[in-house]
Amino acid sequence: MSHLIICREFPPARGGGIGTYALNLSRLFADHGETLHVVTQACEGADLAREETCNGKLIVHRVPFDDWTAFLGPKPHPALVTQTELKLFRSSFYPQCFSWSAAILIEKLIQQEGIEIIEAQEYEAPLFYFQLRRALGLGPTRQPPCFVHLHSPTQLIAQHDDWKLDSCSLIAAARLEEFSIQTADALLCPSQYLARQTEQHYRLAENSVEVIHYPHLESDGLDRADEVWSDGTICYVGRLERRKGVLEWIKTAVSVAEENPNVCFEFVGENVLGYGRRSGRAIVTDMIPKRLRRRFRFCGACSRAEIPGHLARARIVVVPSRWENFPYTCIEAMRSGTPVLATATGGMAEMIEDNQTGWLAESTNQLPEAFSRALSCSPQRLKEMGNAAQASIRDLCNPHAIFEQQKEWVGKTA
Repeated sequence: MSHLIICREFPPARGGGIGTYALNLSRLFADHGETLHVVTQACEGADLAREETCNGKLIVHRVPFDDWTAFLGPKPHPALVTQTELKLFRSSFYPQCFSWSAAILIEKLIQQEGIEIIEAQEYEAPLFYFQLRRALGLGPTRQPPCFVHLHSPTQLIAQHDDWKLDSCSLIAAARLEEFSIQTADALLCPSQYLARQTEQHYRLAENSVEVIHYPHLESDGLDRADEVWSDGTICYVGRLERRKGVLEWIKTAVSVAEENPNVCFEFVGENVLGYGRRSGRAIVTDMIPKRLRRRFRFCGACSRAEIPGHLARARIVVVPSRWENFPYTCIEAMRSGTPVLATATGGMAEMIEDNQTGWLAESTNQLPEAFSRALSCSPQRLKEMGNAAQASIRDLCNPHAIFEQQKEWVGKTA
């Protein structure tokens, strides 16, 4: 079956868990001999219109979108020359330009490559214009089924990131995403948490969203020195943003650092906490007393290749989110053999067994209590929990089992 995924964040383009999922799934399908096409954006270091890997089983199509050399705000790629493309790029919600370009390309690929099923995320609604043209009777006569993979609806992100809910860009994104969700032939999600939440939010039929966990393809474990389990860092990996509970976590960490002089904290990820005229750096600096700052290390954005090095120095990883879906940060930390402290407000509660593979706080308000339990564990207990976390997530996100589930579900959908 010839499968197509639309994902603007497909690596090496910048992105997060959505791009990681698209990369892992495409490799998984290709490794099992299935042909998979990806429609994504041209980006620095990857600007070929077509690229084939995995013995021709993984075919990546890149369309021009933004100019990655621009310093201030999004700027259209020089190859965007039609009035439709330019007007969409300069609209209140510029990602719809990518959706338009992707739609035109997909219609050609259906004819040329025999695409049998199409998948896209709901975030930014990259499938919107293809679905709209299909609803209007435009495009190819053969219409492959389309399913939408739920990762992170913009409305839910905005709610937990303290964004202005009445902004033009947010309203546009929300409307396009809702259309894409409501007109999809089927819906998929990696967590029960978001699946049920989405059904309520969009008034969908109960249990209409299929749940299949994210696959994880990387190898097990990291080499850790024994002293890491007694003196290692408490590590946060991911963008520093409000939705991810960073402000609540820093507050918790500061209170613990006051009483425990041997605990050091590391933050790995781009700081996007800026609000109004205050920079993210200023916000973080103001939260941490000067006498404690040497024990808080902010590493900034890093490449995926650098993340294992940070995890290898950590005795505990934290995922303190106000709201999450099924974060790869948690999967990767557990797969590396590290116990995880997380909130239950997301799919983390479907990964972590409290006091066995990590520690769960019911919400960000309960982070201090959960962290206290984590710090009370001996180095030997932390190591045992890390091993248990590794075994648990290996089974839960087993790529071969997930491939079979995905293939069976796709077969039924098609």
